[in-house]
Amino acid sequence: LHLIESNVKRISRIIRSLLDFARHNTGDEEWRRIDLVYLITQTVNLMQHLMEKAGIDVEVTHPSGGPPTIHGNVGEVEQIFLNLLINARQAMPDGGRIDISIEVIEDKAIVRVSDTGEGIPSGYLERIFDPFFTTREEEGGTGLGLSIIYGIIEKHNGRIDVESNEGLGTTFELQLPVEPS
Repeated sequence: LHLIESNVKRISRIIRSLLDFARHNTGDEEWRRIDLVYLITQTVNLMQHLMEKAGIDVEVTHPSGGPPTIHGNVGEVEQIFLNLLINARQAMPDGGRIDISIEVIEDKAIVRVSDTGEGIPSGYLERIFDPFFTTREEEGGTGLGLSIIYGIIEKHNGRIDVESNEGLGTTFELQLPVEPS
């Protein structure tokens, strides 16, 4: 009974996350105020089961004060974090850890997504945001995920940087303008 109860709760969380995700991705949603902590937490919840199956722990840390808010398209911003989580999962075939930290520095929300995966070879770093560039072609990679992220970040007047060490992991740092209170 305990196992059934815990799985029903897990399924309920997944369904709630899928419904939220679907609601945010219908048509051209208007831009609005986005609570980054809530959005990232919901995206992590959506991926939680896949991460657990892959032996990956995901930790989200955020400021103790009010959550940072940005102005943007919820579906598009959700897609950023979904793509980053999928990429991180693929980079850790034997399990690992993903740390997502959210903070505000001056007028920018800074989100760092770090994994303990394979890392990106240094020769590829300058090309990872190019459309159709992929290192995972044999696994069905299209090379569109990071270029889509880059376009969404630009559209939201933000910036994305990457730091990677082969065999040690990768960190993507996103900077998005904070919406004034």
